[in-house]
Amino acid sequence: DVYYRTADGAVPPEIASYCPKPEGALRATKQEVVGVPVPSGTDNLQLEWFQVKEERQPNEWLGAWCKPAIYLYPETKTDVNVQVSPKGPFTLTIPEYKPGGWDVTAYPDGKIINAREGYPYLYWEARMQDKLLTEPTEGYVVTRDELTGLFNDILPKLGLNDKESYAFTAYWRNALPASPYYFVGVVPQAQVDALAPLNISPKPDSVGRVTLYFKTLDEKIAVEEPNLTSFVRRGFTVTEWGGLFKADKAHKDFTCLM
Repeated sequence: DVYYRTADGAVPPEIASYCPKPEGALRATKQEVVGVPVPSGTDNLQLEWFQVKEERQPNEWLGAWCKPAIYLYPETKTDVNVQVSPKGPFTLTIPEYKPGGWDVTAYPDGKIINAREGYPYLYWEARMQDKLLTEPTEGYVVTRDELTGLFNDILPKLGLNDKESYAFTAYWRNALPASPYYFVGVVPQAQVDALAPLNISPKPDSVGRVTLYFKTLDEKIAVEEPNLTSFVRRGFTVTEWGGLFKADKAHKDFTCLM
């Protein structure tokens, strides 16, 4: 912290450039100075004390596109290049996503080797703008205690195997914040492909991308259930699961990594 006596003249630029006092209202940030007197009876080195009021802008981002996990199941040990291009910035990738994507060696049992390290899947997260996403209108409304039963019912119907369904359930049971009810919708694979194109070489024979949309609810609402469609696993198979969570006012600080 740097303290400078305003009575000694203008604040040196070396200090002012790091912590300038706003003058009036700043158009870009909607900030304005709010004068606050120094509390009486309090010794303070500062000769000028002020607070800044800022008009908060609406958050145009979803909380995150949470933990998409990509599984690779080639018929034989295969060197594979995987590229994913989400319409928003990555927030985390494991292993590190480098220019040109992931270059890995994949095995029929799902094991993935990258730079001599083993992984069960390729992990990525990204932020996505609201305007890019069409919120599902069909889905399910359940309590927290009913989430596991819902996942056990719909994930196999969407094409996930036991290992993938278990990993999905274990993650989302812990990741979702407390709420009386949850709306759970299924994002069509065509929309997932548009939001985050996936390019894999050599080209897989079958690809299944399962993304659910979550929203917390204070009260139970009536919604129509969707018609679920699966995909046929054949040859070199690639699967992916993830979720989109729309943070509301009650959970504005929620992220996948909490």
